[in-house]
Amino acid sequence: MLYRTEFELNWKVPLLFNNDRLAILLLEISKKLGVKFPFSTVYGSPNNVLSGGRSSIIKKEMSESELIKYFNAYKSFGVDCALTLSRRNISNVELKDGYLNRLLSILNLFSGSVIVSNDFVLDYIKNKYKNLKVCASVIKPIYDNVQSSDTKYYISLLKKYDRIVPRPEIFFEDNYLELLPFADYVDVLVNQTCLYDCKFACDHYKHYERIEEGYDDGFIAPCQREKQFLSSINEIVSMDYMLIKQLENYGFRNYKLQGRNLPIHKILQYLGAYIYEPTGKFRFIESYILNKRFDDPVNIDDIVIE
Repeated sequence: MLYRTEFELNWKVPLLFNNDRLAILLLEISKKLGVKFPFSTVYGSPNNVLSGGRSSIIKKEMSESELIKYFNAYKSFGVDCALTLSRRNISNVELKDGYLNRLLSILNLFSGSVIVSNDFVLDYIKNKYKNLKVCASVIKPIYDNVQSSDTKYYISLLKKYDRIVPRPEIFFEDNYLELLPFADYVDVLVNQTCLYDCKFACDHYKHYERIEEGYDDGFIAPCQREKQFLSSINEIVSMDYMLIKQLENYGFRNYKLQGRNLPIHKILQYLGAYIYEPTGKFRFIESYILNKRFDDPVNIDDIVIE
């Protein structure tokens, strides 16, 4: 068998508004091969006042009809959409931005979800868009200056938020078991691309926001320089199959991949390693995708599997 025909885990992948053609192509291939729901949610954001500094390939404002087309494309495969609106510093005037509320109102029609790091934004969305679920971003504990393994903090967030994304470091500690009663509302981030318990994480995200505001201060954290010389993947937060299997056995069934700004070949590596059956055959799917035009129809016979 090439890979699973059904997926027991729910995966959230960073393809919305950045690599949508890749996402739809993978869904088409998976459907034709009889693979159901390789991922349950796509997340991302076009450039807007709350996008938090992570640049999207979609720079211009999207019309209502364009947004509906995007969301409908995923809905046809049973895949949900989540907007990442992680900017921390936001004013009441900016919250009333017309384009931001266009994004939220259209997503509200599809009962989607929003990922935020600010309680002020949470309250605004909850009061105005009743169909939207709100998830606490992995950067919220960073900005709130709490320990990555503070389970009481994460449990307290669930009194306000529908879902949470804890710092992944917590799953390398024994006390993550305190989150078991809330496992259905926890998204486990498996590939945070930074050093374990990075002391400069808050500075990173503040730097992204400054870039979005038009000011590049040239900040490079010491950990970023150090990463260039790392010889062991153990020094960055990257979960292996055994840990994910352990978490699955305990009842954690919702997982998340980072990588909104990664090149396509790197995203495919993550998708193949974490989501599709690790048989080594996914490289043929990867080769097919990287060597075709995205607007060409999918022809399964063109995927040569040895």
